[in-house]
Amino acid sequence: MLLAIDRAGLVGADGPTHAGAFDLSFLRCIPNMLIATPSDEHECRCLLTTAFHHDGPSAVRYPRGSGPGAILSPELEAFPVGRGVLRRSGHDVALVVFGAPLGAALQVAEAIDASVADMRFVKPLDRNCCGNWRKATSAWSRSRKTS
Repeated sequence: MLLAIDRAGLVGADGPTHAGAFDLSFLRCIPNMLIATPSDEHECRCLLTTAFHHDGPSAVRYPRGSGPGAILSPELEAFPVGRGVLRRSGHDVALVVFGAPLGAALQVAEAIDASVADMRFVKPLDRNCCGNWRKATSAWSRSRKTS
């Protein structure tokens, strides 16, 4: 089963009944559930492909509206399950991002010379990468799409 969840986070214009405010909380409780949070259109296609091939329940959550304009490849590439990506190496601070706030996190990271981790998956969480990034920094922040 694959759930493609649009309206991730608080979407405002659609009203209070169309906000994805609690989906991560209840989906994480489902055994063997895969939960992916793409940061752009390319990742959305790849994570939908990954979730489709997952042997178990899966959900891909993405925000309302258009993405940042990522270049799409013609192939439908599947990503390794539960693996995040270090988007920027910096010093002392790491910003851990799930989904669409990646662009804003990269701008902030540029200004304060921070590392940025695009986690891609809420479940399973990439604990190995978190451990490596945590050792290299002295402060952590996490970001999640809320509007």
